[in-house]
Amino acid sequence: MPQSHPIEVGSFVFNYHHGLLRFGVVQSKLTDSDDWAQFKVNWLEDHRYDESIAWAEKLSPKETGKIRKETYRADQLSPIDLDHVIKVAQSAWRLKNV
Repeated sequence: MPQSHPIEVGSFVFNYHHGLLRFGVVQSKLTDSDDWAQFKVNWLEDHRYDESIAWAEKLSPKETGKIRKETYRADQLSPIDLDHVIKVAQSAWRLKNV
């Protein structure tokens, strides 16, 4: 059975947002008034998300500045094993180039 890893500062995490798989590193952790852990994340290679937010703000100008999240609740993030992700990506690359 795979081990479960708690999310802490420095954890490599993912978020699945409207069909976009996002990867990032947790920068800070705080607890909100409802006792939920909240995290700020440095998202990596996140240009597709940026484009998605820009499109959503273009469609709903009144929501400009309100759509992009600054923090993420613990249940919106999943910690991942970076070594495993690298192995999977290498396998996919080999299959693609066969």
